[in-house]
Amino acid sequence: MTKTNIDLDVIFDKGQQYDGLIDEAYIVNYIEGTRNWYCGYVQLNKNHSLVSLYNNMENNWNRCYKIALSFSVHGGITYDSLDDKGNLTFGFDLHHHGDDKLIDQEGYVKEETTLFAIDLLKEHVKKSVRHQLISEKYDKITELKEEIHKLNQL
Repeated sequence: MTKTNIDLDVIFDKGQQYDGLIDEAYIVNYIEGTRNWYCGYVQLNKNHSLVSLYNNMENNWNRCYKIALSFSVHGGITYDSLDDKGNLTFGFDLHHHGDDKLIDQEGYVKEETTLFAIDLLKEHVKKSVRHQLISEKYDKITELKEEIHKLNQL
């Protein structure tokens, strides 16, 4: 087994929004006898919005499946693991029928893992923007309620 990290600073501007959301992206080359295959993994920091969604779902295989429906990665998400620090890792593999016909498995899995990391970051940003808009509307409604209350006291 050989692990190779993907440099996120090459993908995103150094210190930009992935900081504190995606801890690492990496590929692993598994070797079993004469067969070998690659897998790609992205570890989300516990502050990523999908981690709280994952934690709030019922603890069974369905929670990974439900989240996987939102992402297009080779063969789908086939691995999920929550570590003792609360970080969540998702992974996929090139160990399906026909995957051995890919000429450059390593290059392909690096590209897929990179795109997967970008999609996971976009998902967090979408949820954050949606949350901010809801919060702003809630604050505005609260202000209006207070004004109405004051007017009713006159």
